[in-house]
Amino acid sequence: MAGKIVADQIEHSTAGSVDTQYVVNGSAKAWGGDMTDSAVAGDSFNIASITDAGTGINQPSWSSAFNNADYSSTTAATNPTNTSGQNRAACIFLVSTSSMKIQTFRSDNATASSVGHNFVSFGDLA
Repeated sequence: MAGKIVADQIEHSTAGSVDTQYVVNGSAKAWGGDMTDSAVAGDSFNIASITDAGTGINQPSWSSAFNNADYSSTTAATNPTNTSGQNRAACIFLVSTSSMKIQTFRSDNATASSVGHNFVSFGDLA
């Protein structure tokens, strides 16, 4: 038997209540931990596949598409050697309703670099 819960508010016994719209709108709709060019070494959510799109570039595709390409995402790269002057950076580009691209590079000389990184995306799903 399938069940259904309908609620306009969620209430905690000591912390008060919150409108369910805040929960729906404020929850991450996609994320990946410890990603590389073609895989997620850590955990993930809403990722159907990852395409290796070049040195230091990957393209996660969503299991459930976003409503539009105006969703908000953030990413951070790891520093595998923890060497001074070789910090890594990551940027997001070519955002669409079904995927986005993430590029990682060395921040000291802007050289493309395939290193692990994390990302999270917020927005409305289609």
